[in-house]
Amino acid sequence: GGAAVALVEDDVAALGAEPVLASANATDSLVRTVKDADAVVYLAPPAGLNPEEVARRLRDACPSKLKAFVYGSSTSVYGRAEGVVDESTPPREPNEHGLERLTMEHALATAGLPLRVVRIAAIYGPGRTLRDGIQRQSVVLFDGGPKTSRIHVEDLARVLEAMALDGAPPLALACDEE
Repeated sequence: GGAAVALVEDDVAALGAEPVLASANATDSLVRTVKDADAVVYLAPPAGLNPEEVARRLRDACPSKLKAFVYGSSTSVYGRAEGVVDESTPPREPNEHGLERLTMEHALATAGLPLRVVRIAAIYGPGRTLRDGIQRQSVVLFDGGPKTSRIHVEDLARVLEAMALDGAPPLALACDEE
C-alpha cells in the first residue's frame, strides 16, 4: 500500500539515494527514472504482465551506456529440487510463480539487456521471520516438509549491489548455505 511505499522511500532516501517509483507500463516515468543509470535493479514480479512487452519497454527505456540490468528472479524456477542446487543447476519443474519468473528471465535476455539474474530464496529479516509468518498464518509447519533455503534481507541487498558491479557473473543464487 501507499504507507509501505512511503516507508521504503524514506529508508532509501536516508541512505543517500534518490528514490523514484516507476511502472514498466508507464513509459515516460520509466525513461525519466533510468535515463542516467549505469545499472538497474529490477525486482518487480511479472504477475499478470506480458513478459516480452515489459522487457521491450525496459530495454527501450534504459540508456545505451547501461552496464548491468540486475533482475531479481526466484529459486522457485527449480521447483522442488532434490539435493544441492547451484548456478549450474538447470531450472526444472517450476511452480506457477517459478515459471513466471523464468519466462521473464528469458524475455529480458532476448531483449538484449546487459542481464544479470539473481535467483532469490525466501527472504527473512525484520517483520519477515518464521515466527511472524506463523503468527500471520502465512506459514504452516509440518513434519516431512521440503527443505528450503533463505536469505536475510540485508544479505540480499549486498548481493544485488555486487551484481551491479563490473565483473559480476550472469547468474547468482541469493541464499544461505543451510
